[in-house]
Amino acid sequence: MPKQKILTAEVVEEFLDSVPMGEFILPSHIREFLQDYYPKEAPACFESFIPDRLATDDFLTAWEQWVKYRKEKKKPITEMTAGRQLLYLNTFTPENAIQILDNSITNGWVGLFPLSVGKNDTAKAAKWETMLSGKPIIFNLN
Repeated sequence: MPKQKILTAEVVEEFLDSVPMGEFILPSHIREFLQDYYPKEAPACFESFIPDRLATDDFLTAWEQWVKYRKEKKKPITEMTAGRQLLYLNTFTPENAIQILDNSITNGWVGLFPLSVGKNDTAKAAKWETMLSGKPIIFNLN
């Protein structure tokens, strides 16, 4: 009976190096091991591009979600796009930058847009504040 080796990454690499390409089909248990041990592709999150003031745990999580979302939409972020989007997001506070990323994902957008704080948003916020305070709200029905 041949001596058995424990299946480790080193053993698999040694085996693969010894077999010419295309001449051997891997057994399913080895394929499963390789898929678990060597993930197909680590997501490119361009973390080295992230400006220092945005390098918070919350922002990094939001950025990773954004990169993953874009990949799922079949619109992966390129290196140039990542650099420009991060420069754009750096013009905002980390909290607002996170909100911009979240809004784009929530709305199904593939671009980044500034947070809107228009007249309607201010009016809606005032109505909600009034409702929560218990004061009556006067609606215009015309």
